[in-house]
Amino acid sequence: MKGIRAKILLATLPWLGAFCLFIFFVGPLEIKRVLSETATAKAINISQTAADNINVPLFFRDESSLKEAVQRIWESNDIAYVVVQDAAGKVVQSSGQGTADWARYKENTENLFTPDEKIYRTATPIRNREDVIGRLFLGFKMDFISSEAAKARTNIIILCLVFFLLGTIVVFLMSGWIARPLQTITSIARQIAGGDLSRRVEIRSRDEAGELARSFNKMVDRLQELYQSLESQVEKRTGELQREVEERKKAEDLVRENEKLLRSMVEGLGEGVGIIDQDEIFLATNPAAEEIFGVAPGGLIGRNTKDFLSPKSAAIVAEQTRNRRKGSKGVYDLEIIAATGERKMLLITAMPRFNRDGTFESALTVFTDITQRKHIENQIRETNEKLRLSVQKMERRNAELGLLSEMGETLQSCHTENEIYTLGARFGEKLFPQQSGAILLTDPPSDLLDLKSSWGETPPAAIVLDTADCWSLRRGKTHIVENPGKDIACRHIVKAGLSGFRSICVPLTSYGDLRGVLTISYAPSGRKDNSKDEETGEDLRPRLASNLAEFIGTAIVNLRLRETLREKSIRDPLTGLFNRRFMEETLDREIRRASRLKVSIGMIMVDIDHFKTFNDTYGHEAGDTMLREVGRLLMNHIRREDVVCRYGGEEFLLILPGADNELIRTRAERLRSGAQSMTIAYQQRLLGPVTLSMGCGSYPADGPDGNAVINAADLRMLQAKQEGRNRIIY
Repeated sequence: MKGIRAKILLATLPWLGAFCLFIFFVGPLEIKRVLSETATAKAINISQTAADNINVPLFFRDESSLKEAVQRIWESNDIAYVVVQDAAGKVVQSSGQGTADWARYKENTENLFTPDEKIYRTATPIRNREDVIGRLFLGFKMDFISSEAAKARTNIIILCLVFFLLGTIVVFLMSGWIARPLQTITSIARQIAGGDLSRRVEIRSRDEAGELARSFNKMVDRLQELYQSLESQVEKRTGELQREVEERKKAEDLVRENEKLLRSMVEGLGEGVGIIDQDEIFLATNPAAEEIFGVAPGGLIGRNTKDFLSPKSAAIVAEQTRNRRKGSKGVYDLEIIAATGERKMLLITAMPRFNRDGTFESALTVFTDITQRKHIENQIRETNEKLRLSVQKMERRNAELGLLSEMGETLQSCHTENEIYTLGARFGEKLFPQQSGAILLTDPPSDLLDLKSSWGETPPAAIVLDTADCWSLRRGKTHIVENPGKDIACRHIVKAGLSGFRSICVPLTSYGDLRGVLTISYAPSGRKDNSKDEETGEDLRPRLASNLAEFIGTAIVNLRLRETLREKSIRDPLTGLFNRRFMEETLDREIRRASRLKVSIGMIMVDIDHFKTFNDTYGHEAGDTMLREVGRLLMNHIRREDVVCRYGGEEFLLILPGADNELIRTRAERLRSGAQSMTIAYQQRLLGPVTLSMGCGSYPADGPDGNAVINAADLRMLQAKQEGRNRIIY
């Protein structure tokens, strides 16, 4: 009875102690959690209310009200610190110790408590309608949580001790009441074990003990029945065992026949088959496997697979063996070194084999020689790679041709050389995106090259350099530096510190009217993918660089040709002044502008007095000299917006946009005085004096259009000549 009671106590007291320990550890934590949740909820509500109170003072920048509001918040015993920021993050008010704690709060939003858990930190946005005008940072004191948790822990310890003592007493008393019926059943069970099957347990109650006694008596009755039938069953089972032995012998004979048949089938297979144990040693193989590994018949048995593997392949086999131990099937490629030294690629199919205890013992492995197939696959892969590179190269060439075509169309629309230089650099960067380049041209008659535009992070030339600094201009053809250190680099490349990199220089020439150079350097830049292999010689693309230089050079020459033709079409070749055609176009445009702006246009018709007599006396060459000098005089006495034209013969027309009558008179008088004081040197003698007759007119006073005003000025100029010349008629 004492043993049963002790067992009941030993079985019950640990659970009772565990329950008390659970209450001891979990109770304070739960109380602390509830207190923390209540305190944090209160802190959040206080923070939101405080933010609403600070909203108006912060919005109106009322520092005194804001300071009072912060002071009211700080006066609470629960507040550790108060910090107010504006929308820009600037601290406008703060109180309390640890006012910089808000910064750490911003960095670690996952833990709102300080490391010692004594302060709970909040950060509340201060909103004015939908806009956030600042932030309020508050620190709430949480010291009371630790003190309350400590009190709760003390009370729980006392409660757990009382509960444990009372439980122990109750279990001790109940164990004696439970053990008495079991002691009676134990005594009778000993007698039955001694062979007395007539003994029975007296049933004294209807509780679990009585039910146990009733079941015990039934069990004894059942034992009597079983004992009686046991002898007959033993005789019957003996006959069955004799029959099973005979059947097992037949099955073993059948298994041996099947094994013999299977072995013959395996040996006749074209693929290698082998059994490899957990130490990667061959236990059994067929002839095909021996042929694959290049050994004599029976030469694989007992050998380790590592004898035929490189270190890399051995690591693969070790990994696969670990997978077989886990029960997984494996199919993988493996390179072996046959006994003959030949390297072969095998397709391995391995299946795990386990003993009756479920322990891995070996792997059934099938070896398929795929050396020839792998060789063909590699050839196909190389062919596909070459085809892919060819397609990429073709796509790149097509893209480059498209860019060149687009560049040619765009350059045709350029009106200035600066536009050509800018577009040249932009398309140069698209065509050579990983390189740096520059466009340099000479300004005749100087032999210095000026930098017009560039692209990339390391321009391969200085702003100004001499034509002798570039080998492409010396030789008159493209100069390529493909092997830095061996090929001769241009001096401007060396000066730029890029002599250690490949480069291309292409001369910019077209019809002998242009001299310059397009230079490209293959120095690495920050945009270049350093993981790529170094570009091949073909990637220098000298043909593409030549095409780019040709497009730029042709565009510049065409633009200069157009400018030259335009100048010839609107300029008088003798005086350099605008001709009558340009005058008509300009006058029509200025008339429309003056009509729109409601302003006037002044005109002065100028004629050289006695020019025919002067021309007949001194010759046409002297007359041409006089015309040039008078044209220079007119150009020196006009504004930038005025237009001077040679109207015909010795007549000139001045168009003065926006000029009133006073300005017209003043300008005409200055021209007349300037002409009288002008001397013309011709063949070592002075010619002169020169006098001018001028007629003035203005739009719209003298007519609704340009022709009417010109006619009015011309008539007044004729009147001035008739009245004695060297005068002005308004």
